[in-house]
Amino acid sequence: MHKLKALLGCLLFVFSFSALAEMNLTLTQGVSGAIPIQINNFTGDAQNITSVITNDLNNSGKFKSSSSNGDAILKGNVSSAGDKYKINFVLLGKDSKPLLNQTMTVSKDQTRQAAHHISDQVYQTLTGVRGIFSTRIAYILVHGGRYSLEVADYDGFNPKPILVSPQPIMSPAWSRDGRKLAYVSFENGSPQIFVSNVGSGARTSLSRFPGINSAPAFSPHDDRLGLVLSKDGVANVYVMSLGSKSLQQVTSGNAIDTEPNFAPDGQSLLLTSDRGGSPQIYRAALPSGQIQRISYNGNYNARASFSPDGNQIVMIHSGDNTNGYGIGLQDLQTGAYLTLDNSGDDQSPSFAPNGQMVIFAQKTGPNRQLALVSTDGRIKLALPSDVGEVQEPVWSPFLN
Repeated sequence: MHKLKALLGCLLFVFSFSALAEMNLTLTQGVSGAIPIQINNFTGDAQNITSVITNDLNNSGKFKSSSSNGDAILKGNVSSAGDKYKINFVLLGKDSKPLLNQTMTVSKDQTRQAAHHISDQVYQTLTGVRGIFSTRIAYILVHGGRYSLEVADYDGFNPKPILVSPQPIMSPAWSRDGRKLAYVSFENGSPQIFVSNVGSGARTSLSRFPGINSAPAFSPHDDRLGLVLSKDGVANVYVMSLGSKSLQQVTSGNAIDTEPNFAPDGQSLLLTSDRGGSPQIYRAALPSGQIQRISYNGNYNARASFSPDGNQIVMIHSGDNTNGYGIGLQDLQTGAYLTLDNSGDDQSPSFAPNGQMVIFAQKTGPNRQLALVSTDGRIKLALPSDVGEVQEPVWSPFLN
């Protein structure tokens, strides 16, 4: 049953969770050798800017904040400017020379976003990697027979419903420009694929063929959509042109083929197939459709997606020494495999846009929560909710 649900991209429908509940990101496993950084309280009308920045940097696992003796020092000031705030921040190195000195003006309801932006700047300056604190996540909430597609900050704050329905919603997927979400909804009694504008809420129906319409995935230029259809009796992977709505059939035969995901160059697709007798990851070249198996570690691999640079894939994995279903990472150049999490019932891994972290759904007790793990497996975080079930997370691209 678990395999069938994974292959068809279905949810375990649990009737729980308040659609208005927020989650709080908590570091559960860090690393030694984190960079010590002194974060001074921002002066002036600082609201919660200092605490947001401190949480961001601590939760990255790369930094350890303190009130003194850091390898770098961050300080800032916030002043009112009419109905806006003017924020200046300075990052000093060990030699007290400024590494950053920036000023921004934001509306008074944007202080949290401004704090995330400052965290991004500090993270990139000190690590050389772009920060992901200003990105967002989408996920499914279920509560008493009602389903909600939610969008929130990366740390679970500021959740907003994109769609609430008494019928199942599943398989959210971000467009590469971060402006839209594709998803499957059963609101009309059968599965249809919709695309919603995250800002306005406006939406269109893209696919409502007889049978299965599932597993949408945007191409790198948002001009095509990978999807799964069973309009001819068997679940196969197709690519739809979002301009003409024409379909290219990628797979054929009697195997169940599902869960397409575009490579960053748009020239191939990952997919899950049981054509070899058990669910495994295959790569289909476009437009030729030539298909090659790429996962060999374990007896079950599914729901794979590419890292932003296309060099790795993350997937649901079972077999070998795993306890049930965990999260695995495979290097496509060397074939090396790494288990990132092995909680026993993990679901839906999704890369952060800088390739440094993976978000997934993790079963803890009776409910499922969101969790994050670094791609080396050394940093782990949880986004526990105060009630209920959270499922099918997907990380947004960079939003600016």
